[in-house]
Amino acid sequence: MHRDECTLPLTATERTILQRLTDARGHIVTYDALCQAVWGSGYYGYENSLNVHIRHLREKIEADPSKPVWLQTVRGIGYRLRKEASQ
Repeated sequence: MHRDECTLPLTATERTILQRLTDARGHIVTYDALCQAVWGSGYYGYENSLNVHIRHLREKIEADPSKPVWLQTVRGIGYRLRKEASQ
């Protein structure tokens, strides 16, 4: 990431998402797993909200949010936080 994670002004939701992705760094985290981590078991219908939070996170951690290097979308499954930019 191009900024120090510790100094980023993250919302509580962004922090939860980033922590879940960091815990599984290099592996895919499903939409369901992320939604459940943020909103609990009654999260149904929050997928669009998740996408908005992911976009905001990308704006904070990516040099070019429209071409993410770190926070990758795995279409139809979820997201993955890369271990290294060259991966």
